[in-house]
Amino acid sequence: LAFSRTTRRGNTWSGQAMVFYNDLRNRITLYEFVETPDGYAIASDTSTLQFAYFNQDRFYSQGIRFSGELTNDHWRADLQLQTLGMYQPLSETDPQIDRFSYQYSGTATLSYRWEQPFPVECTAFAHWQDRLINYFPAIDENGDKVTRQRIQDGFTQVDFTATAAFLQDRLKVTLGARNLLDVQAVGVQGGGGGGAHHGSANNAPISPGISYFFRTSITFR
Repeated sequence: LAFSRTTRRGNTWSGQAMVFYNDLRNRITLYEFVETPDGYAIASDTSTLQFAYFNQDRFYSQGIRFSGELTNDHWRADLQLQTLGMYQPLSETDPQIDRFSYQYSGTATLSYRWEQPFPVECTAFAHWQDRLINYFPAIDENGDKVTRQRIQDGFTQVDFTATAAFLQDRLKVTLGARNLLDVQAVGVQGGGGGGAHHGSANNAPISPGISYFFRTSITFR
């Protein structure tokens, strides 16, 4: 479902709503792993720092995505919101677990362009991601099979770029910064020990931290 509308002042509104459902066979994904007597297995926490590709026989996801854009001659604003439901295989054997666990996220972009004394465009980008919940099988202290819950905290990242153009847009100079909030890791609860809602915590790496960059491009015509 999509729409677009231009006002008398030259502003253009557009939007889109989408419902999706994915059914993937033999999905190959990068997981953190541990070594067991039976070989390699997907880790239940984020403390090993060992990663490998594993094959997942079946993967389902579903969700709703809303996006909107507002533009005119000088600036542009974009907003996207999404809810993503990820299939939990243990729901087939544990009735207390929902078939899908949902994660919410959103992105926003705001750009403004000046034309004088030379073209300059500044862009701010923000990404927000809600907490992520997963379930995994484990063995408790009594040797019984139990289901544990792993919760990874949400986070927000902000980037900024400024681009100046010269020589009729043939020379462009860009300055920017990534991860202005300096988010390097987020907390993880329940990944290593206890019951389904155990309070043990560690961290999951997200980014090396804030970084700055400079880029120059020249176009030959």
